[in-house]
Amino acid sequence: MAKFVAPGAQTAVITGMLKTVDHREKAGGYTDSFTRYCVAGSVVATIEGHEDAEESYRKTRKLLNGYPSLAGIYVNTVNCLPVCRALKSAGLAGKVRLIATDLFREMVPLFHAGTIDASMHQRPYRQGQLAVRTLAEHLLHDAELPKTHYLNPGVALRSNLHLFRETGGRAA
Repeated sequence: MAKFVAPGAQTAVITGMLKTVDHREKAGGYTDSFTRYCVAGSVVATIEGHEDAEESYRKTRKLLNGYPSLAGIYVNTVNCLPVCRALKSAGLAGKVRLIATDLFREMVPLFHAGTIDASMHQRPYRQGQLAVRTLAEHLLHDAELPKTHYLNPGVALRSNLHLFRETGGRAA
């Protein structure tokens, strides 16, 4: 986001629930990175939408009204569609930069319209493949179960959407 907005920009995070470790860590990581890499930039709000579309829409509209100079939003859960709808209804789609998480077909027109700038693709097929392979190796060959596996996320942009199976493109 720091590369998409001007120095001193105000941004916000829309998340599911901060009680969920994944959501809390993504929100904290975004805040730490954004304030480090955007000179004088700030994260003015972290909003919990509780994975409820109407709540996310309503809270995003309130955020946009409360921060008229908001430059960017990071949605760290799959629930980006109501945020996009709120941006559009406020006349701010394509003006407020939006980075989402996950990737699915309904997002494609929003990339092409300029509403979504990027999405952090978490590679769910690869996650599942790795989990099944790890479990099979453990059950069949008594391989030790690792405490963690790290996967690099893919960054989906308008220019590379065709590379992701979730958008109807070829398998990544």
